[in-house]
Amino acid sequence: MQLSPQVGIGLKRLTNQNLISDDTFKQILQTSSIILKNPESSLDKNLNHLCGSKGDIVKESFASLLTLFVESARHDLDSITFSSFLESYSTNSSRISNIVKVYNHFKDSFQQSLKHIGTFFPQIINVHWRLDKLL
Repeated sequence: MQLSPQVGIGLKRLTNQNLISDDTFKQILQTSSIILKNPESSLDKNLNHLCGSKGDIVKESFASLLTLFVESARHDLDSITFSSFLESYSTNSSRISNIVKVYNHFKDSFQQSLKHIGTFFPQIINVHWRLDKLL
């Protein structure tokens, strides 16, 4: 599995304690777990309130985390492979273990949600066609 360089930068920033505090990290994980639990839910939380002066870093890290979850579930990574893949972006073992816990907890339900999303074109069913004019 390969991720874009932008996602890699976001993951490195997510696990960097100098950029994102522990409280902000926990709130990002909590918000992402809400999305993984129910992808159709609309969040009325604003990510800007998580980190006042570094809102762009928080948003980038949040998007990178969700991208990581989607791609990992799509490739059906187990916890060991997921953890070793995440270690290639960071050395912060406590944050990695928290991310792996969230991934393992919601992996099955998230994969079921992904199965309902297809790449197929919408199908029109039960339509009666009629030609009104012929030129």
